[in-house]
Amino acid sequence: MGHEFESRGLRIDGHFFLTPREALRELERGAVMVDIREPHEIMGRTLTVGAVLAIRRTRLAEKLAALPQDRGIIVADSTGTRSRAAALSLGDAGFERVAILAGGIVEWQRGGLPVEVDIGGLPMGSCACRLKPMEGGEFDGEC
Repeated sequence: MGHEFESRGLRIDGHFFLTPREALRELERGAVMVDIREPHEIMGRTLTVGAVLAIRRTRLAEKLAALPQDRGIIVADSTGTRSRAAALSLGDAGFERVAILAGGIVEWQRGGLPVEVDIGGLPMGSCACRLKPMEGGEFDGEC
């Protein structure tokens, strides 16, 4: 039996990478997107399509039971740099139909695909301490 994503995307070192548009088509066919971003990486951007499960990368191992075994899984992070390790973990846990969103949520949004942006969660300011949202969205004056 072939892999769920065999005829789509690009295979590199045993992993399937899908462009954002390919991933969107797979979601429309019933795949599930697993958004593994940590809260500080979300920066006000959430996907607004199909089945998206937000499971922090650091909690993925303890949340495996929440993932479907009978559907393709597309792992997504901010830029695509941490998804490979998560895909490896899923494979080790017995998930056979796993792909990675190439370029992560950044490429997804750049491609004009459905994203909800919460302006209050966007980074702002010139000081490095303001490059991420502060608790409650307010800067407390300390760097």
